[in-house]
Parts: sequence; C-alpha cells; structure tokens
Amino acid sequence: AMRVFWQKGYAGASLMDLTQSMGINKPSMYGAFGNKEQLFIRATENYIANYASIHASHLQDDSQPLIQRLQQFMRSAVASQCGEHGPKGCYLSMGLSEMAGEEIPEAACQVLEQAKLLTEDLFHETFVVAQKRQELDSTADARQLAQYLATMLHGTAAMARAGKTLDQLSQTIQVALSVIPTQDSLVAENV
Repeated sequence: AMRVFWQKGYAGASLMDLTQSMGINKPSMYGAFGNKEQLFIRATENYIANYASIHASHLQDDSQPLIQRLQQFMRSAVASQCGEHGPKGCYLSMGLSEMAGEEIPEAACQVLEQAKLLTEDLFHETFVVAQKRQELDSTADARQLAQYLATMLHGTAAMARAGKTLDQLSQTIQVALSVIPTQDSLVAENV
C-alpha cells in the first residue's frame, strides 16, 4: 500500500489499487486498517521508519567531515528518489503537495505535518553540532541552512519523478553544498 500511495498519491490511489497491491479484498482491508485514511497513516509511518530514516546514519558518522556527511546523506536520499528503493520521487513530498489541494483527510494531514519537519530538524541538529565542533562557520544560520537543504531535497524529488537521473541530480547536490560555510571552505578562501 505504501508503494501505491508513493506512486499515485492519496487521491490517486484507488481502493482497488491498494487491495491488489496488498493481496487482500476490501473487507479485509477495512477489517485490518479501518479505512483508506488509516491505511495511509500506517503507510506514512512505515515510510518514515523504513525508508526516510535510513539516510540519517550518514549525518551521524562523526569520522567524516561535515560536507562529506551531508553529501552522503543527500546522495542516499536522491538515489532513493530516483527509484533505487521504491517509486520515483519522495513519498512525503508527494503527500505534502497533495495537502495543498485539500484532498487528504485531516488525520492524514496531521501525520504529514509532523513528518515534514523531520529532515529539516535533522539537518538543523547536524549544523548546530557542527558549529559547536567548529566545522561550520559560527555566524551561519543553522535553521536557514537546514531549511535550504530540506527544500532542495523536495525539489530533487520532483525532478526525479520527472525523469532526472541520479548522475544529473548529483551535480545539483554539489552546487547546493557549495554554499555551506564550513571552516575548511573559509580557510581556503583566505589562502
């Protein structure tokens, strides 16, 4: 069901699509999940736990410099967006886009609202720690940089759905990371 929502969105996923993908009939789906909205909520929770969270380990590898950790995280996320582990794009980006059209029920919107800041908060924590370790310029706005990279990932999700390849989007990652004011880049500028 998660892959159906990922590929077609909430509104585009019919009950027939969902039951066929799970190999069950409609009464079994209703018995197990209650309704389409509850199934979507469970699918979203599954996506966060089993797909979105796998990229976080790259940011937590303290043996690597900040830019390298960011690059590995971004490349991992974009590889997933390019269809390496599921449909193209990002499950959460798809849901967030649909929220604007008001086609997703309230409880499902609440789950998406909670999920939308996960990546931004993860970047923010990474930048705050990097500033404490003097890997990131102390005057950099950690929240703004986090929002920038999270927004960029939603953009790469849209481009992956549109057919851009990992190689093409990897170039975009490099450009995006070039604006991160690390201590190494500041030393290089002053040489």
